[in-house]
Amino acid sequence: LALELTKHNSLTMSHENQFGLLHSVGASGSLVGVPLAGVSVEAEVHDFLCEVTVNQSYKNTNAFDIEAVYHFPLDEASAVCGFRAEYEDGVVVDAVVKEKTEARQEYQRAVRSGKQAQLLESVRPDIFTMTVGRMPAGSVLNIKVTYIALLKAEGSASRFLLPTHIAQRYSPSNKIAVTFPNVPSTFRPCIGLNVRVKFNTQSNIKQLTSPSHPHAFAASLNGKTGEVVFAEDMAMNTDLIVLCEEETPHQPRACVEIAKDGSLAGLVTLFPEIEFRDVPREIVFIIDRSGSMGFGRDHTGKTQMESAREALMLFLRALPASCTFNIIGFGSSHSSLFPTSQPYNDHTLNQATRYAASMASDMGGTEILKPLKHALSGSNKNMPRQVFVLTDGQVSNESAVFDCVRAGSAMGARTFCLGLGGGVSHHLVEGIARAGKGTAAFVTSGGDAEELHVKVLAQLKQALQPSLDNVSVRWNFPTSPPAPLVDVPAPSAPVKTLLGYRSPDVDKPAPPKAVVPRAFPTVAPPVFNRERFVSFALFPAGHTEVPTSVTISASTPDGPLDVELPITQEEVLSGDIAHRLAARVAICECEDSSNGSGAVSKAEALTFALNNSLASSQTSFVAVRTEPGDLSAMHRVVVPQAVAARELDEEALGRTRMMQQQLSVACSARQSNMQLCMAMATPVDQSELVSTVSWRVCSEPKTSEPKTWSPFSSLGLGGSRKKGMMKTMARSATLGAGGVACRGG
Repeated sequence: LALELTKHNSLTMSHENQFGLLHSVGASGSLVGVPLAGVSVEAEVHDFLCEVTVNQSYKNTNAFDIEAVYHFPLDEASAVCGFRAEYEDGVVVDAVVKEKTEARQEYQRAVRSGKQAQLLESVRPDIFTMTVGRMPAGSVLNIKVTYIALLKAEGSASRFLLPTHIAQRYSPSNKIAVTFPNVPSTFRPCIGLNVRVKFNTQSNIKQLTSPSHPHAFAASLNGKTGEVVFAEDMAMNTDLIVLCEEETPHQPRACVEIAKDGSLAGLVTLFPEIEFRDVPREIVFIIDRSGSMGFGRDHTGKTQMESAREALMLFLRALPASCTFNIIGFGSSHSSLFPTSQPYNDHTLNQATRYAASMASDMGGTEILKPLKHALSGSNKNMPRQVFVLTDGQVSNESAVFDCVRAGSAMGARTFCLGLGGGVSHHLVEGIARAGKGTAAFVTSGGDAEELHVKVLAQLKQALQPSLDNVSVRWNFPTSPPAPLVDVPAPSAPVKTLLGYRSPDVDKPAPPKAVVPRAFPTVAPPVFNRERFVSFALFPAGHTEVPTSVTISASTPDGPLDVELPITQEEVLSGDIAHRLAARVAICECEDSSNGSGAVSKAEALTFALNNSLASSQTSFVAVRTEPGDLSAMHRVVVPQAVAARELDEEALGRTRMMQQQLSVACSARQSNMQLCMAMATPVDQSELVSTVSWRVCSEPKTSEPKTWSPFSSLGLGGSRKKGMMKTMARSATLGAGGVACRGG
């Protein structure tokens, strides 16, 4: 937005104050540099576990104290476990985890008393907010956020993911997009994003690649170690992905971790190679045709909608003749190709092919819940239903979606999800797969046709295979003491009489009580061919005996299959990574449920978060510098976040087909700061789009005097019929305070 307005000479920009992103508009109409001066990421990967440290550098170049608010994304499965504030005078403050309300109150008390404080909150499972309070004029502050995560297997490689932006989320309840302050996705930030990822693997590394940024990194390999470093000026319009391929990939592993307090946690993983005969299935494809699917062009010029068309064509051509199928397209509403699923033959294939070729992103908002309910209603015992969801995943009602998919799974359906584009919500895609006992796959921006082909066929093969849902994980312990080295004579048989008798069993020690650790996920996920299986275990408090092996069993059409993995001395480790990841999985089970009906209650999830120092929907990190501060006025600024899924250049604005309701912009006269607010809005006509811009200036509470209202200007991009509406908006909002309306496009 800043670049577009500057290009049209609507605003001027001071290069002295430009750190990269932009945060506000002053009274003079000039853009001011944001307090976020730089971001660096250091990641250390060990096998399939990674620890990531994000260093955010803030600098206040204003002549007054500020409170900076910065939204940033993280991997949805990550466990945020560390937060440190480093001041320029050498003072270091390690944040502590507290219940969310308590942490927020402590932060607010500190800021009101003039102290410097920071607050890290989870807005969504994959979006966090950093609030840096009372930064003195000219000061510098470094914030370090540490999290741990599991790497997902992608073919023969392990996949490292670093989200770099937040896409807008459609809210079905009020028909609008949940937005964050944004800058154009084409913007290459001057601050630079320094990323360095180190790999330590079990076998020699074959290659390190990045499908998301193939020309923006340098890699070095040395046997079982490797490193990638990314260019500082790379575009932040898609999540960063690194693939690490080993000579002997995905080796099975079982280990036990001993924490400082003596508690035990277990971790077992394997990458099965299993194959059975395909069985007849009912296949239902749910295709996202909302407006956002028409955005997010990659370097090849391809949109998510074009990727969805290609993927659906591949699915259709690979279906077996024994199945039935149907296609449901959805946006603000949904419709099916056939009234009911039809047999797969030449006639129905031709109909489906024509439908796929004509698909467009012309159905409005992302109302995914209703088509899911429609697709998952009823069941067919003779032909189990397999549902494929193809989406860019930009919705805000994830918990309700997961509950719906979970209910369908209980009726025998399985749900798979294919995420499309660089701005896809990994939380939604992975959550649908978890709830539906299916798998999740992603086609990134910049992905080639071969990548799409491999992932589509792999998911379809998994759906056509028998379901291996009855999975059990058993941790094994020594059952008896070692046999004596010398012969011991057998005791003589006791005389059995009613006048006196003592059973030999009286003197035998009581059999050891079976140790059953608590497993996470609570219900073991299904086992799929070439899909990483992971299970955690938390052992009872006070238990110190280390298991010797772990057995994984699953039921199959050919009878049970099992494998026993030994726990060697080298796999008995010290630390808290497995403890925290297990706790994060437990918290996720609670957060995925909208009604608290999950296997983990809210109270348990809160305890897990507090005991393991994890940020969650119920807990936050708070750091307070204890030295007294001043009580001068503090201005609140919001750091923009790069947009990926919606290009804001004029060409993309002109091409948009979004049909969601008009966004309302609230101008509060009580706001005591300067703030730039941008809201994308779409009228009912496909060919038009209105983008409204308002800037709010310090003012007193609203009175009858027009001068106390904030100037409000409306900028329209697109067609001509909304010119009158824009002028009306400007007149009604400004009440004569100088607002203007202009039209472009």
